[in-house]
Amino acid sequence: MLRGLNVGLPKLRIPNRAKLLVVILATFVAHLLEIAMYGVGFYLLIDSFDAGSLSGTAKFSLETCMCFSAETYTSLGFGDLTAIGPVRLLVGVAALNGLLLIG
Repeated sequence: MLRGLNVGLPKLRIPNRAKLLVVILATFVAHLLEIAMYGVGFYLLIDSFDAGSLSGTAKFSLETCMCFSAETYTSLGFGDLTAIGPVRLLVGVAALNGLLLIG
């Protein structure tokens, strides 16, 4: 996403302040896509490959995995859900990746 912005942004014929908004929006969308990819990954690992579970008060679903992914990616930390089993490795990678990319 950032490489695409680097190439395409100079070609846009809009004021510099508007270009800043384009950069902010594009990076926000990129973060949302990455959170969604991790959420789907958590869901598939738990549901299809039985690689652990999420414990907590919420019922297991794709929506729950997306929420858990957003909490983990933003380094907000574990809220009402906690990963159990081998899926914890991907949870750690998601937290580290989110910390690096948001920073």
